Amino acid sequence: MELLADQFDVFEQMHYVCFHYEFEHGDIDPDRECAWGGCPSAVVSAAHRAEEPRDSLVEELIDDLASSDLASESLNFRLERLGPGIVRVQYGDPGPAYLITVRSEPCR
Repeated sequence: MELLADQFDVFEQMHYVCFHYEFEHGDIDPDRECAWGGCPSAVVSAAHRAEEPRDSLVEELIDDLASSDLASESLNFRLERLGPGIVRVQYGDPGPAYLITVRSEPCR
């Protein structure tokens, strides 16, 4: 595990792709994109993903996190958009990383 090694513990010591198919993708065909934000199967299809209502929520969330007191007080604030509906936030280095997902459907 080299790429995204800092997220290894966040995903139960698994690659995100393995974690997703094991715990999030459900019984949907692995070649089909599920509704879960950042589904790795989204790249299988050449179709462009249309903007979703949650995209504006994610942009709002990013703005709020970036302008928060925690961000301004942190010596090493990091905020990354990892994919559709997925944001990674870290306050300080070393420090815990928080993975935030915004879904277009309620949890099952």
